[in-house]
Amino acid sequence: MGKLWQMYSVAERHKADVDFLLVYIFEAHPVDGWSIPGNYCIHSHHSIEYRALAAEVLTDHGILYPVVLDDMDNGAAIAYASSPERLYVILDGIIVYQGKYGPTNYKPAELDTFLGQLVLKIS
Repeated sequence: MGKLWQMYSVAERHKADVDFLLVYIFEAHPVDGWSIPGNYCIHSHHSIEYRALAAEVLTDHGILYPVVLDDMDNGAAIAYASSPERLYVILDGIIVYQGKYGPTNYKPAELDTFLGQLVLKIS
């Protein structure tokens, strides 16, 4: 979730023109799985209720846009190949930007540039 916080400035800059949404998928680094030292203490999700509780970590830290949950079959994670994290822009039902896989290729600055150019084109 480290670079997630970089999205705050992107969302703030483009909030007048773009609707942001975070889809919370399965936990990539649960404490009862492949954990990372210093990460949040989140266990693997065994129910939608627990996934919702885990997602509250984001909302408790003041995330600026809506957070929704993937289902327990991980349909969104599979359909969008979004594990562990990935950025998308969808315009009129069409994917117009697909970021590379995170965390190393999760690039909010690249998205920021893309959104700036997109907003100019459609304005």
